[in-house]
Amino acid sequence: MPIAGTVESRRPQNGAVTSILVVDDDPVNCQVVSRRLTQEGFSVAIATGGQEALDALDHQRFDLVLLDLAMPGMDGVETLKRLRSHVRGAHTPVIMLSAHDDSDSIKTCLAQGAVDYLVKPLVIPLVRARIERCLRPATAVKSEPESPKAPAITRILIVDDDDLNCRLLTRQLQNPGYTVTAVNRATEVVDLLAKESFDVVLLDVNMPTMNGTVLLKHIRSHPRTRHLPVIMITATNEVSTMLECIDHGADGYITKPIDIGYLRSCILSAVEARKHGPSLDFS
Repeated sequence: MPIAGTVESRRPQNGAVTSILVVDDDPVNCQVVSRRLTQEGFSVAIATGGQEALDALDHQRFDLVLLDLAMPGMDGVETLKRLRSHVRGAHTPVIMLSAHDDSDSIKTCLAQGAVDYLVKPLVIPLVRARIERCLRPATAVKSEPESPKAPAITRILIVDDDDLNCRLLTRQLQNPGYTVTAVNRATEVVDLLAKESFDVVLLDVNMPTMNGTVLLKHIRSHPRTRHLPVIMITATNEVSTMLECIDHGADGYITKPIDIGYLRSCILSAVEARKHGPSLDFS
């Protein structure tokens, strides 16, 4: 049975079409996102509610679901729970979409099995990058021993060549649930990560000697830090820079001046996603 709202796809050069189900109670949002993702080469189906999404799964298996959080009737969290109990949705990656970056909502969604959380308005190239990252195979992880339970204290490493920025960010992140370490030189980070463990790295993009992108590549190439959450920080908001960082395995991207509330949400999202979601192989 064909699904209402299915949009014709453009097949990528490698011949493989990724099927995506977009779930949003706003039909205009559904059509806009569907059209843009179709242009990116995905096969897209839409559902304007939780029950319609579950009905779609009765007839088709999807590679990934983009699920709006705030929907009337069956909201995103309840839909996510039911997707996880559906034979065709139990292991399907789900990225939550929301107009808000509320930390409690992020934690709830990730705890229920979402693999990522994106805040509207959506930037389609970034959505595409996050989709592709979520669907990368994690074969290297299967042979590794299970990670120990995450500690109650979130250990944060700040990397920024500006000492004033380091001190300011350290002060702003003072919290009983955080321990913060700050370094000014990227070259120090390599040795530090070899000796100490952290839960998340806040990494400045523009640094002398070794810029943030190069350091990110190094972090992702080392078995000890391959799956360490990294959030990039920069003074620019160029999409090309964002995409480069995400392509190399960044878990998030924040522009200066930093909104500390939003940064805390990003830290929570990155750490919880690694804890509850599938490990991702960035090699």
